Amino acid sequence: MKAYLETVQDKARKNGIDLLEAFKIAEIPTSTYYRTINGVTEMRFDTACKVLDAIDEQIKRDARVKHTKQLRENGQVVNRRTTRKGLVARKPQR
Repeated sequence: MKAYLETVQDKARKNGIDLLEAFKIAEIPTSTYYRTINGVTEMRFDTACKVLDAIDEQIKRDARVKHTKQLRENGQVVNRRTTRKGLVARKPQR
């Protein structure tokens, strides 16, 4: 069975996301990141869930940026107001 840290690292690596950035998006202190990476403490389940949600959020953000860039390259006008209006923040379920 994989440790929480390995699971989080694998998902971040697979999707090309910086793990430290995922911790910041999840609003988890960077000290927790460094303690976990250096093996001082083990990652808790709640922390792993928050970081995995942050990785998913970053994947969505990257996809939106890529899609918008493609639209602009193809000469389509992208209205930020209507684009943002369609985006709804995902609330983590507990």
